[in-house]
Amino acid sequence: MENMEKTWDTGTFTVASTGNKNRIYNALIKSDAVKDKDNLFEVSERMVEREKDNSKKALEELWLLKKTSRDKELRTIDMLIEYYQRKVDSVRQKEERLKNIGGESIKLIEEKKKLQQELLSISQELDSCVQEISFLKAKQEKLKAKEEEIREKNEDILAKLSGNENEVMESLSDIILTREETEEQGSHLSRSTSAMEQAQAISSIATPETPIAEPDNALPSEPDTAVKSDGNLEAIYKTYKPVERSRFPKSIVKTDRGRILGEYYYDPKVYKNSRIYLFNGRYFIDQVKKGLDLFRADTLNEAILNDVLLMANDIQNRIKTRNNILLEISTNEILNPTSLDELVENLRTKNLDAIEELCKRFNKKVEVMGANYEAMLAEQLNNIAAKHTDNVS
Repeated sequence: MENMEKTWDTGTFTVASTGNKNRIYNALIKSDAVKDKDNLFEVSERMVEREKDNSKKALEELWLLKKTSRDKELRTIDMLIEYYQRKVDSVRQKEERLKNIGGESIKLIEEKKKLQQELLSISQELDSCVQEISFLKAKQEKLKAKEEEIREKNEDILAKLSGNENEVMESLSDIILTREETEEQGSHLSRSTSAMEQAQAISSIATPETPIAEPDNALPSEPDTAVKSDGNLEAIYKTYKPVERSRFPKSIVKTDRGRILGEYYYDPKVYKNSRIYLFNGRYFIDQVKKGLDLFRADTLNEAILNDVLLMANDIQNRIKTRNNILLEISTNEILNPTSLDELVENLRTKNLDAIEELCKRFNKKVEVMGANYEAMLAEQLNNIAAKHTDNVS
């Protein structure tokens, strides 16, 4: 009888333990199959709750059974009661812990879902930004290409405009120069009252040692009316130095408004179309200096520097485009094509100190040379005449 009780007790506990493990395993498998509806923590809570309820029911039934059992059966019933009581106590402890873990886990799951949604939204925004950046890059390349195309067209237009301006200035200067020389020749003939006077004039021109200055008929005798102008430029022109009389013949280049752009020495013995003209650097520098002084006194009057710039542009273009225009040898290290280019740039950028320095250097050079300045000018004109004579012969 005792052997039978021991065998029954052992079998009871073994079957109970294995059954519990199988129920847990089956429940977890089932929870994994329905994970879209529930999660592991919710399933575990329900399992613990069921185990606790089952253990309580088993205890209630065992206590009822104990009241009606025989003494021989009481020992086994007590052992079962003790087992289920321990199980209930253990389940209660696990239940509290699992509830805490489950609650925390559920919050983490919700937070995870929110983060995943936020991550998805950010990914979509990133994709949109990448597409927008690609669009902007393509648009940028198109705009750059368009900008370069417009710049090239603008440069071509500026170059054509500059060429047209130079051609217009050249044409005006040639027209004015031709008209003035014609007037000078007509004035000579009108003042000749006899064949003797004409012969004397021709004889005096033929003497190379004492060249005669042709009268500057293009200039009025009064400096206040030397140039016709309009607006605020009239006061500026009055202050400029009038053309000086010289023992060397000169041609005067003017604008259509009468503004003197420059003086050019020449040999009257040479036919007009074959003449070599020598630029009067002293007159030019004198006008630049006076214009600079005027602008320093009235820096708001841009017309002053523009007037001087017109003179500089004229001689600059003539030196570059015409072979019959020369600069003075005596001051060539100061006033030359390079320094003329620099002067034009300084006038455009209003670099007054650099302009002042050029004028000082030139005037100092002329002052140091003294009478040699005129002598070198005469020698240069004689050399030009001699070369022309050799070429003709």
